[in-house]
Amino acid sequence: VEPAPFVSVPSIDLEICYNFLPPFLSANVDEVIEEINGSSGDDVNFFFDPAGTQPFDPLSLSDIQQLIFSGQTTIYAQAVTGNCTSAIVPVSIILTNRPEADAAGPLSVCNDGSGIGAFDLNSLSSTINGGSGDAVNFYTDAALQNPILTNPFLSGTTTVFATVGSNTCQSEEVAIQLIVLQQLMLDCQVIA
Repeated sequence: VEPAPFVSVPSIDLEICYNFLPPFLSANVDEVIEEINGSSGDDVNFFFDPAGTQPFDPLSLSDIQQLIFSGQTTIYAQAVTGNCTSAIVPVSIILTNRPEADAAGPLSVCNDGSGIGAFDLNSLSSTINGGSGDAVNFYTDAALQNPILTNPFLSGTTTVFATVGSNTCQSEEVAIQLIVLQQLMLDCQVIA
């Protein structure tokens, strides 16, 4: 007789970030599954109901739409290994509509004499987040793999990218052109 697979009520919420038009869906499903199955690698099935009769796919827009319309804030999960299943446990969910990032820039600064300028990226935050106060994240690449962690950002003329939101729910990126003016600092005036 095989023992029932390990199962645990996750200590973190299943955070689902969605948008219907254009369609978009992301979630921290892998993290939640690891908490549910204790990182055992066992499969985890999700359900709308505590009896486990109505399957739920956290990466299905139609299932997310059903959650939104029902107002449901809990789904249920069960670990599966071979033919054995665990008890069904509740999983709290947070549904977040994907934020939008507004275009900003270009941002021009004076040349420090070496072709480098000091760009105050934070000065664009309220434009990018539409004044919402949501976090704005800056990156040196469109793949969003290299965050810009310092402000001001020292660079030559280039393009950087910004998103609005958190790691779990970020907007699409917007490109921001950064321009270093050719005049030296003494002769340069940036007109906004």
